[in-house]
Amino acid sequence: MREIERKDLDPLTNLEEKINGELDKTVKLVEKGNSSLDEDDATLLSEGKNLQKELQISSTRYPDTPCISQTLSVAFSDSHTQSVIDAINSVGEISMTGSLQVAELLEHPGAILVQWYDETYSDSESITDYSGVQEYMLQYCHLEPHVSYTFRVCGRFGNEGKWGSWSIPRNGITTLDQHEWSVEDCLNQNKLAVYQLSNRRKTATKVFPDCSKVLRSRTMSYRLDTTLVLKIDETGDPSNGDGIGLTTASFDFCNTRQVLQCPGFS
Repeated sequence: MREIERKDLDPLTNLEEKINGELDKTVKLVEKGNSSLDEDDATLLSEGKNLQKELQISSTRYPDTPCISQTLSVAFSDSHTQSVIDAINSVGEISMTGSLQVAELLEHPGAILVQWYDETYSDSESITDYSGVQEYMLQYCHLEPHVSYTFRVCGRFGNEGKWGSWSIPRNGITTLDQHEWSVEDCLNQNKLAVYQLSNRRKTATKVFPDCSKVLRSRTMSYRLDTTLVLKIDETGDPSNGDGIGLTTASFDFCNTRQVLQCPGFS
């Protein structure tokens, strides 16, 4: 336990020693600068360059360190150390972090898929935590692109076990916009609505059964390694121009010679 505390406090201890060393050096430079004011002008001119270089304090960049609230610190009487260690060893072990750790964050259109691994739990439940909200889920949806989100996980044995420690936080972003159908494509040449959008513009409902039109996504929210799923909730009255198609090449929608519509699937 003392070893864990020592390792966890090492970054803060090393930073403290470095800052104290810089402060001592600064105090000595200030004292030398004050003493140089008592020298005559000839001495100052002859040693001016060396003195100026020595008195110049260079800017120092310090490494990132964890805040004290995230650092393990254990304090109790030394006479009780062994009894505490024996009591802990009888029921478990001390760990700096939880056994569950976030393994990978995969960006999806408007979402981030969180994957984690389990070091010790063989049959455990896991939850993710974001902004203080705890829910059972694998993926966070409706996220803004190019915004950093923080994720962490924890686990427990069965339904009656206590939740373990939180994992080390991981930051992730998605560069893909969530899928939305194009509003412009919902209108025909007469500016009449052919499709009605709902569910955050993800669902397109045909308004005129006898009218068909190519409906595109608002942006290129999918890439080569992304799974594309087209879901049809209801078919309604069929139309000769209805169909589902996917083009992987450049398609000119203004070119009348390029035909994408056909009955059934294309």
